[in-house]
Amino acid sequence: MDMTERTRLTRALSGSAWATAVLGFASVGGCGLVEADKQPEQARVQIEVTATNPLQLVISTDFFEFIEPVSGEILASLNDADTFAVTGTFDQTIALGNASAILARLTETDSLQATVRMRVFLDGSLEYDRQGTIQDATLEYRYIFSRFGF
Repeated sequence: MDMTERTRLTRALSGSAWATAVLGFASVGGCGLVEADKQPEQARVQIEVTATNPLQLVISTDFFEFIEPVSGEILASLNDADTFAVTGTFDQTIALGNASAILARLTETDSLQATVRMRVFLDGSLEYDRQGTIQDATLEYRYIFSRFGF
């Protein structure tokens, strides 16, 4: 099975909490009246690969999203990233810091089939778990925490 998948997750206030926040900001200047979901402090990326050639893993906590004008797809532009050649297993915990964003992109580029499993945890909670066979394909997980849904 060829698999190209991009998963994008933004956590923000719910609609009613957002309305409460707007009313609260209007009435008292926005002094922390509404508490959003807890901002995650760390992400853990686990990869298991069975392949003859290494796959490319890109991890970034410094990126921005934009809308591609022709397709309308939401894409990511990386300001800074670490790149790894992955064979076998990979397991790394990344401090998210103030950005509270993580992008993990696993790509097979050699036209050879690879059996992969990619998992991403936020503060110990499993957020993404995909496995399958990829060839000339990418698995991507993107997470951005936003208190206001922007």
